[in-house]
Amino acid sequence: MRDRTHNDPSFKVAAIVDDAIAELLLLGTENRDQAVKLMACQAIVRVNGPKVIAEIADFAESFIERDAGGPEHA
Repeated sequence: MRDRTHNDPSFKVAAIVDDAIAELLLLGTENRDQAVKLMACQAIVRVNGPKVIAEIADFAESFIERDAGGPEHA
């Protein structure tokens, strides 16, 4: 767990997400990626605007493009 005692919101959010991943793993989620996938799906269904969903999709897709040459794609 990351320290949440500082004032940096991005570090606080990262700590909350890390804790949620750990909780899902303790509940029996298969692995870290599955836990993150569950959280991402739950977050997306809570978004009200289609424009925001499109922005999220574009952001996610940028990771695929960036990592296309990584070892798991060889």
